[in-house]
Order: sequence, then structure tokens, then C-alpha cells
Amino acid sequence: MSQNSLVVADGTGAAVLSEVNNALNTLVTQNSGATDPATQYAYQRKARTDLGVILRRNAANSANILDGTLAETLGVGKSGAFTAGLADFMRTFVCAGTWSVAFDAVATLGDGWCCWVKNGGSGTITLDPNASEQINGAATVVLAPGEGCVVKCDGTALVAIGGQLGAITQAQADARYILQSSSPAIVSKRQTVLAGAAAIVQIGTGLACNLLAAATSVRIAYPGGIGANGDIDYIGSFTADQASYWSGLTANTTNYLFSDRNSGTGAQTGVVSTLPYIAQLSGGSISTVNGQHTYEYDTGVMWVGNGSSSSVVQRTAVGECVCGASAVTSVITYAKQREFTSSPSAIALNTAYNISHNLGVRPKAIKVWLKNTTIDNGWQVGEEIDVSGFAIYGSGVGSNGLSVGGNRLISTLTIGGSLYAIKKDASAAFSLTLASWAAYITIDGGF
Repeated sequence: MSQNSLVVADGTGAAVLSEVNNALNTLVTQNSGATDPATQYAYQRKARTDLGVILRRNAANSANILDGTLAETLGVGKSGAFTAGLADFMRTFVCAGTWSVAFDAVATLGDGWCCWVKNGGSGTITLDPNASEQINGAATVVLAPGEGCVVKCDGTALVAIGGQLGAITQAQADARYILQSSSPAIVSKRQTVLAGAAAIVQIGTGLACNLLAAATSVRIAYPGGIGANGDIDYIGSFTADQASYWSGLTANTTNYLFSDRNSGTGAQTGVVSTLPYIAQLSGGSISTVNGQHTYEYDTGVMWVGNGSSSSVVQRTAVGECVCGASAVTSVITYAKQREFTSSPSAIALNTAYNISHNLGVRPKAIKVWLKNTTIDNGWQVGEEIDVSGFAIYGSGVGSNGLSVGGNRLISTLTIGGSLYAIKKDASAAFSLTLASWAAYITIDGGF
């Protein structure tokens, strides 16, 4: 390691040879030392042993640019809080537990600094910038189990980019690509619970409901409208139960439960209304009735009235509950991603079946499927027929065919006096032997 002069002075053969060797030593060891060389050149690289990084001189030979790392261990496991500094440039930290990763000031890290942080445990890892500095425009960013991101510095602030990086459950995969809760994300369905237990709304104490997230973490997509580059949505996460998340419920009526995201801080709170939300295309009338939510699903904008006007909020419908005089008597959690698939079950002619889908909104698409359980006219066990097109609307029980419809919580499948299909070889129609089939329905609430 050396910082010898790169200018070889005129002299005797031995002296020149010594200076050439010294200059070559300086070059191959990348001007290494605890300070910058006394003489510097544009694009010159310097191994700063005191900082643990490689710097490069800029084109104007007026400042240094971060160009590499001297670290010899780039993958590091962490089990407790630490501060990521300049020497951690390009390192990957796999963390376990519940604690915070602090960062040196952005002025110290400089433009171009980055590291990777992965939550490889079951707790939560909080990314916490220096003092009042921010990350993704917020005070902190929280990584849930399985999440990871690259943290980059532009010299003025930190940015977390990324999402799920490891093996994830199906529930965690509900969003195609997830950023942190303080940054926009691309989601498969907007304004919905993306992941969590089947029933995340629980009866609480008195006129209150709890949100359950300890056993299975909850992820909620909050609509943020449309920007220059497309849809804007935000992901909120819960990894612990939230007691009385919805409180102050109105007695002796149905209460509709929303989760709100503060657009400034990213904080999530429970919000209650006695009115179900309206889903409509943009361009329609926006209600100003106090507590009335109106969701424009083509633009991804949620409005709420206050009695005289309406304003835009980042808010998602989660469920509903029925209250008595002093306590909650029943709760409903809306179906994740507004999608529902019933279990295959036996059906009979001249019978109506009520199926609770709990979408929280009127279905946009309903399909009825028959799954073969015993060979019937060429159809083999396990094969399925989409019989949605066999509906005879308005005929009712006693007619041939079937009808299917529903409201925002329940769909009704009505089977008539007979039901026909086409033989597997397409030679002719036949009357289905329903004992050889099990039926199920798939329901989609859209948007």
C-alpha cells in the first residue's frame, strides 16, 4: 500500500527504476491510504483504508465519488440493532428479531451509497434514518418477515426499493410486487385486504372490534389514485393484534369497518361508518352525506363525505359488524382481494342454495362449475364443466337450467327441474346426473 508520486523524475538508472517501481506499487494498490494522495487526477481511484471504501475522482477533479468497497465479507447476519455506515457500502444484512437498523447521516454516506437489508426472521425490522432524516419520505420503513429491500442514498435522503425477496407464503404473494408502506406499490387488486387470516375482524370489548394479525400478518392495499406512471397504491402491514382497532361503534345498528392510511405519515387507524361504501365509475355524483364513502374503481380514488362536502382519503373497507345496545353481536371480514371460491358440494334439482361470499360489494362476475365425481356420459372424474351459461333468468325453481345472482354478501344458486350438458364427445346433449357431480362457484368483485 502506498501513495508515491506518479511522476518519475529524471535521474540515474537505479533512481529512475526505484521511482518507476514505487509508482507501479501505488497504481496496483489503488493509491491506498488513510487520506487522499497529495496530488490527485481526474478519474483517479483511491482505496481509502480509513473509510473502508474505494473513491474515484470526478471528471472536474474537484470531488470524490463512491466507487467500491474494501469489505471482504459482503454477506452479514445480524441479530441485534446496529448502524449502517459508509464502510457497509454494498453489504447485504440478513436480520432476525425485532429491532432497528440505524443509518449514518446521508451527508456522510454520500450519493451512490447502498446496502441490502433482508428480514430473515419472524419479527419486524425497522429502517431508521439518522436524526430527522427520512426514508421514502417517512420517518421509518418497517420490513415484515420475508421482506427485503435495497437502501440507497442520493446524498440528501434515503430510499428503500424492493419487497418480498425470499420464500413467501401464498397469502404473502397476493401482491405481484410490493414496496414499503410509505412508497407506491403495484397490487393485483386495489382497495382490499391482500393477505391475512380468513377472519381478521374479531368482536372486542363493548362497542369495539379488534384486528387480528399476530398469527398471520395482515397486508392492506390502500388506493392512492392514478399518477403519471399508472396506478398508485400503498401497502400497510400489521404483524401484531390491534385491540379495539375499531372503537366507538354505533349501538343497535350495522357498522362498516375501514382501515385508513395517513397520506403524510403512513400511520394506520380504524375508521367506522354506519353506511356501506358505494363503488362506481368516475364521473358520477360523489355523496357528501356524513360518513358516506364512495370508491371510484376506475381511478382508484376513495371519497368520504362530511355533511357538506367530500374529500379524498386513502381508505380500505375491511368488514362490518352488528352492534347491540352495549356490545358487538356479530362480525364479517370481507373476502381478501374481493374473490371467493366455494368448496365443491353435492347439489339437488329444484333447490336454492345461499352462499356467503362476503365480498362487501356486489359481484362483477359469477361462475358456476360442476366437478365430476363419477363418470357421466364420457366426462371423467375430476373434470369440470362451466355451467354459468346454462342460466334461465326469471324462471325459478321448477324450470330447466339454473339461475345465479346475489348481493354484496350472499349469492343464491337456484337449480331447476333438470340440468343439461353436452356429452364429452360432443355428440349430443344429456341430462346431468347430479349425484355424479359436485358444484362450486367462483365470485369476483372486480377492481
